[in-house]
Amino acid sequence: MPTRTDRWPAGTPCWLDISVPDVAAAKEFYGAVVGWDFEDQGSDMGDYVIARRAGNDAAGLGPLQSPDQPTAWMLYFAVDDIGASIQAVRDNGGQVIMDRTEMAGIGNMAVVADNQGVAIGLWDAAPMIGAQVYNEPGGLVWEQLVVPDVEAARAFYTSVFPLDFTDQFGPGVALRGTSDTIAGFSESTDGPPRWDCFLSVDDAVKSEAIALEHGGSSVQKVELAEWGHLGVVKDPWGARIGIGDANLG
Repeated sequence: MPTRTDRWPAGTPCWLDISVPDVAAAKEFYGAVVGWDFEDQGSDMGDYVIARRAGNDAAGLGPLQSPDQPTAWMLYFAVDDIGASIQAVRDNGGQVIMDRTEMAGIGNMAVVADNQGVAIGLWDAAPMIGAQVYNEPGGLVWEQLVVPDVEAARAFYTSVFPLDFTDQFGPGVALRGTSDTIAGFSESTDGPPRWDCFLSVDDAVKSEAIALEHGGSSVQKVELAEWGHLGVVKDPWGARIGIGDANLG
């Protein structure tokens, strides 16, 4: 199982988390669908919960902070200088939703929106790196930005993060350096602009069935693709999450 203990390079998706109306029910749902175990971080950490696979950090769950807060997975990008990254967001048409916040001696975070209104997190590790498991069951395996204007997205993300692009695999795949595949970009006006995050599972067909049994719904039915089975489900609160038993990363 690929695991990581070193700091993620700047511009790399390094974490994802979700705020939900019912943390206990979310633990039951995602534990069954993804195979996660959980560790509550306590009231000092806002009742945040770390999801783990085989003892390795994978993602976070927490309670809603306000009644109007949406229930959706948010993707975080590693940065080396959170202050400079926040300024780069402002300089390139983005907005700051939550300015730099120190998280109890484990790192600094911010929440921003890109130039098409998609919320993302920034994470400056000190020392918590974010996800320790990746590209294996329980871990983040792929990220797809879906926006009306791919060219505008490319301009934003290459200005804020040290990313390049290739069209070798389709309309746009983000790269860190010349070969490290980071994410895909696709153009669509179907639904709101968003990052679709995909989690690796042992058996995508089985996980889809479990999601439906636990109050979820199917957005994109799991089907066999070139790399394995892939699909998208919604949890009981309407949050989209991709599942796959494919190695896309």
